[in-house]
Amino acid sequence: MKRLGNKRLALKDLEFFPGNARIHDTAGLKESVAEHEDADVPGGKTGGQYKSICVRSHDGKLTILAGNGTAEAMAATGQTHVYADVIECTDLEAEKINIKDNAYSDKARNDEELLAAQIRKLDGDYYAIGLEEKDISRLLGEQDGGDADITQEEDRWAIIVECPSGESQARLLAQLDEEGFTCRAIMS
Repeated sequence: MKRLGNKRLALKDLEFFPGNARIHDTAGLKESVAEHEDADVPGGKTGGQYKSICVRSHDGKLTILAGNGTAEAMAATGQTHVYADVIECTDLEAEKINIKDNAYSDKARNDEELLAAQIRKLDGDYYAIGLEEKDISRLLGEQDGGDADITQEEDRWAIIVECPSGESQARLLAQLDEEGFTCRAIMS
């Protein structure tokens, strides 16, 4: 792999990664991008982007390896350009980068005590931070009923659903997430 630097690229010149398995929270990404969409720079809007995407330069093509959802949301909100870390790499490296960017984000988890401290600093401005109201309330120790004695463990119910493939698992996770369930992927 060879790094070519961070560049400002026109979204119209980029290709999405073929076969990208990630199903994005498009509505949430659009909210996040829209929050800062007024950040104009000469030559086109790149507002809403707080980190670069990763783009492969190969055979005259620019293909998004990591950040496909961000690019999609930016285009949907009228942005014309994106900042990207541009690299040259082999086909195998490109596949691995795309898979690992998605896989490692699935394995990450929060230190809930530190996250709650961060949320408190927002002073009630929770727009487009990627957390649902019920999760924020839980993290801040707020109850939406009169049962202050109920602990998180007592208030949790779980099921395990075996899926025939990773693709069907991703679809089911996205569907359940849209319905407001807190879900995580596991493999055996």
